[in-house]
Amino acid sequence: MKKTQIITMGATAALSLILLSGCGSDSKDVVTMKGGNITQEEYYDAIKTQPQNEQMLQQMIIYKVAEARYGDKVSKEDLNKKYKQMEKQYGKDNFKNVLKQAGYTEASYKKQLRGALCVEKMLSANVKVSKKDLDKAWEKFHPEVTASIIQVSDENKANDIANQLKEHPDKFAELAKENSIDTSAKKGGKVKFDSSSETIPANVQEEAWKMKDGDISGVITAEQSDPSTLQTVKSYYIIKMDKQVDKGNDMNKYKKELTKIVRQEKLNDPAVIRKVFKKELKAADVKIKDADLNGVLSSFTSNNQDATAK
Repeated sequence: MKKTQIITMGATAALSLILLSGCGSDSKDVVTMKGGNITQEEYYDAIKTQPQNEQMLQQMIIYKVAEARYGDKVSKEDLNKKYKQMEKQYGKDNFKNVLKQAGYTEASYKKQLRGALCVEKMLSANVKVSKKDLDKAWEKFHPEVTASIIQVSDENKANDIANQLKEHPDKFAELAKENSIDTSAKKGGKVKFDSSSETIPANVQEEAWKMKDGDISGVITAEQSDPSTLQTVKSYYIIKMDKQVDKGNDMNKYKKELTKIVRQEKLNDPAVIRKVFKKELKAADVKIKDADLNGVLSSFTSNNQDATAK
């Protein structure tokens, strides 16, 4: 399952944020020394066009626009709930250290987190789901099934388990607990998933849709990208179908699920995100006053990129 990563701001970018807010005609000294001082304005001019600082300014603009238009839709309860989710993900005792290493206090991180939630509201408000979208999603949709899985990283081991199951299919849960590297192992491999799930590889899902209650598959090879190494790794799955579901012909029965799937796909689509940002930045009449930073929003205002948006 994908984990939400903590929103971070580099140390240089964080410092430049302070300087950006403090720059003016009466520029203060950042460093004093014999032979000449370094002023805020000089420091700002030296660092403002560095890529990480341009990205930070870009984020500041988008967060400000989102806060102005959609801030009233993000409640204190929403913010605390999201914070608690992040805290739970990293572990309550460890989370403070994670924040400290990223340069945050609880208060400053909540401010950053609120900005991200406002952006989520902004994107969500601009995403529409059409009948055509639902029809397309329906074609590849499969309702939630209950199954059991065994996932191992060694093909020979997978084949050995598959052979054991041919002789003793009743030992599936036992073998899952002993061998599976999936988080479901402690539950004997029990899982639930539908066609929108990201926890089960797509080709493994496709094999599952063909199965009947009680069926046990052979070894299914799945290739997935390891986000920590960017390398493609192979895993080997065996599935036992516990409760299969036929979606039938009534799409309206699953309209809520289909709408959720379509909305999430659009919210994850970079082309859609660019299109929404372009629209909202234009509505907010954003103007860059420093000529050196004129291109800071070009990734969201380029007509060539916008042409690919849905």
